[in-house]
Amino acid sequence: MPPINFGSYQTKIYHEGAALGRLPAVTTNPTLLEHHARKVLSPRAYSYVAGGAGEKATMDANRLAFRQWKFEFGERGKGN
Repeated sequence: MPPINFGSYQTKIYHEGAALGRLPAVTTNPTLLEHHARKVLSPRAYSYVAGGAGEKATMDANRLAFRQWKFEFGERGKGN
């Protein structure tokens, strides 16, 4: 079986949202996604997927790191 190209799936979601006004079937909001997963998965499956133990300090740190991540671009024409 060939590998799944998730980049194409992401491009499709963005295109359908921007061009056609369609929202994805599943939320892309991490908090809402977690709530939905808790409703539909067994407790064992949810615990495995959630991956955060105790107070979820690692998960919180990861979310904070991603919120602070950004692209920085050099000035155009300066060879940056």
